[in-house]
Amino acid sequence: MSRYLEAGERVVGIEALHGGITAEMRRLTVGTRDGGTRDLVLRTFVDVEHAEDWLNREAGALTLLTGTGVPTPGLVAADPTAAQCEHPSLLMTHLAGRTVLDD
Repeated sequence: MSRYLEAGERVVGIEALHGGITAEMRRLTVGTRDGGTRDLVLRTFVDVEHAEDWLNREAGALTLLTGTGVPTPGLVAADPTAAQCEHPSLLMTHLAGRTVLDD
């Protein structure tokens, strides 16, 4: 995780997010060198059969939407095969809003 932070940054808080249907979601508060903070979201697929495919698709979609004006999180890193993490995971910027699960 630390390889995806700027020099001098560190994770100063972790909060479980609600509303994830297929993955565990956590907001990571990152302390910056200037004393501020920024938020990232770690999406972790635990015991999900198609995690690698889903994470590759999500990373691809986030990449395609970059710079289009569509409000989406920015892709920071993806580990669809759990080579770096305990479980397949995706790290992205935090996008403020609320979870809507209705039709």
